[in-house]
Amino acid sequence: MEYIIIILFIIVHISMGNELGYSSSSPIWTHITYQFQHLNWIHLSLNSFAFLSLCKVLQKALPLSLILAYAYFASIIISFLSDMDLPTVGASGMIYTMSGMFISISLIGAKLRIIDNKKFSLFLFGVTIALVLSAIKPHINFSCHLLGLISGIIIGIVDNWLNYEKHSRHN
Repeated sequence: MEYIIIILFIIVHISMGNELGYSSSSPIWTHITYQFQHLNWIHLSLNSFAFLSLCKVLQKALPLSLILAYAYFASIIISFLSDMDLPTVGASGMIYTMSGMFISISLIGAKLRIIDNKKFSLFLFGVTIALVLSAIKPHINFSCHLLGLISGIIIGIVDNWLNYEKHSRHN
């Protein structure tokens, strides 16, 4: 299923312009399509790699359908809360949401454990560097990235709490 999303990214990139992105002057429906449009092949490649990598690791803790639903619907909500004056395209909101889910589920959850502290620290460092770069580089919707990370952390905490509650009732 995650590969179907990547194929959709590629098809949209080849066949569409940037009209799927959202901005303050775009139609409201663009808030549900911007994740599939990418600025260029580098943007598409980086997002595809991050998306597939995070899907793979998160599937150890959650079903893929839930990962995709959380990430997609969070990215829609994020689009209404982020900088609307900046035209926005790409799956970064979904990817940062998935990154936040990975961080919180790894730190507090029982379903996904940190096996290698150095690799986890490197991941946290990479996310931090990516956030800093998106904050200082013009024409990147930093608020979309930051809100994605925060929403993912919250989703991971809530998912862990719900699973803890469900598990507690069965014991």
